[in-house]
Amino acid sequence: MPHALKRSARGFTIIELLIVIVVIGVLLTIAAPQLRQMIISNQVRSVTADLVNDLAVARSEAGKLGQRVVLCPTTTQNQALNSIVCAASNNWSTGWIAFVDSTTVDNQRTTSGTPETIVRIKEGLPASVSFRTTGAPNFVSFRAIGVMNAAASFTVCPTDAGYYHLARTVTVTALGKVQSAAGGSCP
Repeated sequence: MPHALKRSARGFTIIELLIVIVVIGVLLTIAAPQLRQMIISNQVRSVTADLVNDLAVARSEAGKLGQRVVLCPTTTQNQALNSIVCAASNNWSTGWIAFVDSTTVDNQRTTSGTPETIVRIKEGLPASVSFRTTGAPNFVSFRAIGVMNAAASFTVCPTDAGYYHLARTVTVTALGKVQSAAGGSCP
């Protein structure tokens, strides 16, 4: 019996350790591509959910306040609140803001005097996700009754061509209805 206790206290042999390392390597080789796809899919879904939510909030605020609310891309979201303005480009990947367009009703945030109220701020997108826009790409504007002047469409695309099948499309009708669906045309 004492001999059996000594044997069990020895630990692993080098062969047992090598077998475990090989099994772990095989499992990682099989799982790694699926893990990357899951991460990219979650990032696309998260950005899509943020956009749908911010569009719904902008429409709701327009109706609640009885004023135009605009969603536009921005590159200044990390500056002081009174300095945040719409971007000159239609690059929504840098982030966006929603604000009450109450002073000049020009779809641009006024920061002089009394700055227009910001409703939402979205930071830039992860590097693995990009946007394509159709319709009113420089801004989305909801009138006081919750409708828009024109429909708009956004496609949230993975930046890696191998994952374009994970794209999601967000459409906003002229009546202000926001919908999200799987699929979309990526570059």
